[in-house]
Amino acid sequence: MRSITYICYICGVALIAAAMLVIGCTSDTSEQAPGGALEPNKAVTAEDETRKAERLAAGAAEAAAVVERARAGTITGNVLQNGSFESWSERDGAQLPVHWLPVEQETTVKVSRVAAAGDVHDGKNALRVVADPGVVSLGSDDVAISETENAELRGKMVTAGVWAKADTPGAAFVNIRDGVGESLVIDHPGDGSWQFIAVSHTLDPHATVAMVRIGNRKQDDKTAVVFDGAVLLAPAQ
Repeated sequence: MRSITYICYICGVALIAAAMLVIGCTSDTSEQAPGGALEPNKAVTAEDETRKAERLAAGAAEAAAVVERARAGTITGNVLQNGSFESWSERDGAQLPVHWLPVEQETTVKVSRVAAAGDVHDGKNALRVVADPGVVSLGSDDVAISETENAELRGKMVTAGVWAKADTPGAAFVNIRDGVGESLVIDHPGDGSWQFIAVSHTLDPHATVAMVRIGNRKQDDKTAVVFDGAVLLAPAQ
């Protein structure tokens, strides 16, 4: 009996030692690397933040340049279809501009076509969106990305812009979604005038779409905004 007990004791010690060895090999310490350098995980985080800041700065500069071209009437290369909201069709009991769809399950009853002179920036029609208790927005549906279609856009910066008119700050907005992530949201200043608002976004390497999203996020059930002349500009080849 004593021999069996001794053998079990030895086995237990061996197991504990093995466990301590494994723990020692896989533990993550917080000690700083020699010479004061950041740990590898902290260095990666700092590098990611630096790259993100650089992308945002480059995007802001590109968006500002597109705004200036819009004001001068010199924008070319728009890849959106029906960005001017001239063509409309009935879908699910609602009138919607062709090549534009409600984002997710957002309401369409607050979306309408307008043709009054003061509410149209280009052409004969424009898009009017009234606020709802939730966000009301539409997304372009014509720029799909796959291995065989528009694959060259992945990882590239694109710019979306639209002429918008709103009397309230924080209502009319534009941003870009790529099926993986999305850009910043850019708002109209709410001064009641037509303003071209734009945003640039570097598409994810696994992006599945390049969607321009526009809408009204006031959520007061009364504020109205108008959009016209939406564009999506791919990077120069």
